[in-house]
Amino acid sequence: MMTRLIALLGATTLMATGQDVFPRKPSEAKKDPVPPLVDPTGSDKQAQKPAAEVAAAPVPQPEAEPQPRFTDPDAKPKPKPRFTEPKPTAEEKAHVSEHVIASGDSLTKVSAKAYGRSGYWRLLKLYNDCDPSKLKIGQVVKAPDLDWLLAKENIIPLFQEASDKMMQSRQLFMEAESGIDESGLTEDVKGKLAEAQKLLAQSQELFAAKPEGTTGLPNSTIKQLRTVGLLMGDIANGKGSASSKANLAHEHFGNALTYCVIWARDGFN
Repeated sequence: MMTRLIALLGATTLMATGQDVFPRKPSEAKKDPVPPLVDPTGSDKQAQKPAAEVAAAPVPQPEAEPQPRFTDPDAKPKPKPRFTEPKPTAEEKAHVSEHVIASGDSLTKVSAKAYGRSGYWRLLKLYNDCDPSKLKIGQVVKAPDLDWLLAKENIIPLFQEASDKMMQSRQLFMEAESGIDESGLTEDVKGKLAEAQKLLAQSQELFAAKPEGTTGLPNSTIKQLRTVGLLMGDIANGKGSASSKANLAHEHFGNALTYCVIWARDGFN
């Protein structure tokens, strides 16, 4: 009787609480639900990405060691290419003389051979693009004909009349030089010097005219020609050594030509 009463009370308690009065076996016990690893609302986007999409951290690679360069000790160095000057054209051959430098030679000596006076060495320096102090035996120095050079540099025909008068003055001055004597000048020599001065003055005016196609004036050339004219006047008036002033006049003639070529190469600016 007592046994049945206890069983009845246990069943009643179970029905009232909805729970087991006696614990079940471990295999029969209820398990609480495990929370998901991700936010069910979808806010944790990064956690929902598959593992393959997660970028792996770069693995540092060891630097490659430089490979040693092996050279053949018996190999001969390759010869450097030798500079060869362009062959002169037929026109240049006809208007340019060549002078081979010998022991003791200089640009002043080459100038004396090529132009009859030593004062045109700066023009040779410019044309050959050389250093007068570093000439070598066997080196070839080219001396262009002066009228041809003026045409080659486009000074003629742009300054045809100015160039003509400058070169006529030079030629007339050289003719007068042959009659210059320290003891005195003949009337013929004085007349040639006066005419040479007149041509120089006209040449200066023409160079300063600034024709179409030029943006500047050859001021350096004009100054050099003015100096030549003053030296001619000193010779005619017997001031100082005539031969020294004549040599100096040719040096300024050479400077005038040199500056004129530089001006032309600079686009007559």
